[in-house]
Amino acid sequence: MGHGLIDATAVHTALDAAVAGSAGRRLPALENFLITSWWLSQTMALAPTGGAR
Repeated sequence: MGHGLIDATAVHTALDAAVAGSAGRRLPALENFLITSWWLSQTMALAPTGGAR
């Protein structure tokens, strides 16, 4: 996540707040992380493996 796609600190803060039950409206970072993770998993599943060209 070192390319700036996800703010790891914001995700950790959102997770900590959710666990503590005080997340309120501070879940956008967590939502972005989950959506991006899902998108990447789908993208990587469809990526060519470098077989015959």
